[in-house]
Amino acid sequence: MEANINSVGKKAVCVVVISALAASAVFGAREASLSTARRVTVQADGGELTVNLDDRSATFTVSAPARSAVKAEPGVTVSTAIYPSFGAAPGPSLPSLELARWRGLAFEEGALAAVELKLEEAVGPLVAGRGGFLKALALKLKAAYEVEDRTASRVAFADAQAFVGTAIALSRADGKVPPELGLASEAASKAAQDKERFIKENVLAQVPGGRYGWGEDLKRIYLTSLWLGRGFERTDEREFKAALALVWAVENDSELARQYRALAGLCDALAGVPAGTASVADYVALLAGRDAVTVLKELGTVRALLLEAKDKGEFFVFLPALGQPEVELIRRWVARGEVPEGSWAEAYAAATSEGEGAPAPARNAPWPDYMAYAWEVLLKPEATPEAAKMTWDEGYKVRLSESFVTSFDQVRGRAPAAPPPAAGGEGVAVDVTPDLRLEPLPEYYVRMARAYARLGDILTAELTPAVLEGIRGRRERGAAATESVAAEAADISELFFGLYLLSCADVGMAPSLRYAEVADRAAAATRAHEWLANWRADQDMATDVREAWPLGPADPSNPGKGTVYRCVLGVRAVDVEVKYDRKPSFSVSGTTRTADLHFKPAKYTVYVPVIVEVVVPGSKPLTKTQFRNICNEHKAEGAIVAALKEYGKREEPPPEEPEPEADKKVDTGMVVLVVVLAVFALIAIIALAASRQRY
Repeated sequence: MEANINSVGKKAVCVVVISALAASAVFGAREASLSTARRVTVQADGGELTVNLDDRSATFTVSAPARSAVKAEPGVTVSTAIYPSFGAAPGPSLPSLELARWRGLAFEEGALAAVELKLEEAVGPLVAGRGGFLKALALKLKAAYEVEDRTASRVAFADAQAFVGTAIALSRADGKVPPELGLASEAASKAAQDKERFIKENVLAQVPGGRYGWGEDLKRIYLTSLWLGRGFERTDEREFKAALALVWAVENDSELARQYRALAGLCDALAGVPAGTASVADYVALLAGRDAVTVLKELGTVRALLLEAKDKGEFFVFLPALGQPEVELIRRWVARGEVPEGSWAEAYAAATSEGEGAPAPARNAPWPDYMAYAWEVLLKPEATPEAAKMTWDEGYKVRLSESFVTSFDQVRGRAPAAPPPAAGGEGVAVDVTPDLRLEPLPEYYVRMARAYARLGDILTAELTPAVLEGIRGRRERGAAATESVAAEAADISELFFGLYLLSCADVGMAPSLRYAEVADRAAAATRAHEWLANWRADQDMATDVREAWPLGPADPSNPGKGTVYRCVLGVRAVDVEVKYDRKPSFSVSGTTRTADLHFKPAKYTVYVPVIVEVVVPGSKPLTKTQFRNICNEHKAEGAIVAALKEYGKREEPPPEEPEPEADKKVDTGMVVLVVVLAVFALIAIIALAASRQRY
């Protein structure tokens, strides 16, 4: 028999709280269910009482306390404890957006590290690897240089040789161009100079971030990629000619062309072509069938092409550099305009927020486009499907925008029946709160799932399934993943689709997936539930998150002003409150007593990265070890920032102590001895010469 229900409290016989105060209670209660309904059975006087809730009719408000950004000023302190990893953070908590992102980041960094290491060898379509391709390209340019008789074209081929030679030197442990390449003397000299200048003047080359800081082999790969992705200035006639020489060398050798397209195809898909730049394909189109060697000999034609190339972009990029999408998108944005006065990431976030929003990326779009589309949810939650179910206060919107800086009507169907009218009487008081298994933002999870599915598709298409099956992802401490990159890619995509499905159910929202996008929804939900329940046992979650990435000079016109670093100081706790705006449908059964339902907010703790941008003075690079030592020593956010600002000021060696005057006095006795010995030696030499003349 169904009990009468009161939605306002009366004198209670007992109180039952239906909530999610601890993670274990959440997972034990809902497990991997995709239903929007919850059923809770409790013991009350007069028998068993069951409360049935369905969140399809509910709407929610999510709020967080406002927190102003920490300024890079000495003396700023924040009392919140900072932990070096998610795994080190104490107590039960609601898995946050960033926690899920960190799991994804562990996969993508490890997979890409393994793939880039493999690309240096013979792999898939790249039968000679990137190193072999570069050597073959250098030899092709050398042959062209040797047969040219015109100074203009010889210089162009020498400069192109120097560009390739620099890349080869950066890729090698000894830092030298192999003698067997036989580079022209001016090319070899220029390559050596360019390499030294590139490392000395480019802070990005001095302190690789993310996976590129895991070992010297990955650092060399990063330096090589960074060099190959540097822009040739279109307006510089000499640089333009060198670019044409590179295009000619690639396009006039079928094997080089095939290997270049295999390498460029992977780079374009994983990194995207930077905005405002021209590619090899663009310059091939620019030549319109004309032979580049002939063009290089005709100054008038070169200058005409310079003007035509303006529409192709201000810079020519031979191969796009790979990197972390978050950092690369910020750098790409800054490269299009002036450096912002405040935080680069906040300026990028503001520009993204003010825009209309990017359309969903095309199926074959570069991977960073998928990632940017996912991050955009953090800045524009109102544009997501869950906006019909949820509202966010200003404090929580700030929390989402900080998450971006860390990385960017009713539900359709039959409306639930209205609850029966209250009948009054003394009843069981039941506090009802929203019940979440993870931080609620379904659209973020599904877009991330699609981004990882796209990454898996790219790697499979460019490297073949057989190659991927033989590659194991790498981790920071040098360990390899237990599964192949192919298996990891499938798993991480399924995990995020499962997180999406669970989050939809948590807020009473119908999921919206494409046809055949998820083969088994129940399996995906189970995978997500198991990970949420046991994420602390995941070794990747114990990895230290603290790292500092150089974004670029604080003032490009004055390198002495220092470098802007994007610093992850650790993770901290943030309080999040979720409350019902419109109540869920409910019914109570199983006892003749009335039930007084009290709808109250659910309070959760989530852990999020602490990210600041700091200008570190001077030109001394900040290594990962030095950065983490500073974090360990100073603990608090403001103290760490103050120490970072002081770090660069200590780079100049202390002035040498002036030599005491007493030490500068000449030892006259020693001088006399030296003179006497010299005279005797001279006499001996003269005597020996005279005796030889007598004989």
